[in-house]
Amino acid sequence: MSEHTLAVTSALLGMGEVNAIAVTTSLDRTAKVWQLATGALLKAAALPAGATSAALDAGEHALY
Repeated sequence: MSEHTLAVTSALLGMGEVNAIAVTTSLDRTAKVWQLATGALLKAAALPAGATSAALDAGEHALY
């Protein structure tokens, strides 16, 4: 569960049980959302700069 081209700077685990997600951020200017159970990449977002942290809203629908 990486696929980042530079160092991973944060990892965040969601609260879901069977459908739990993980979010990683990296100096490669991306944030990636993963299905925790399978390790499958669900979504990748390009960022204007390398991120050092991430946060999810309570419903895990928005990434900050």
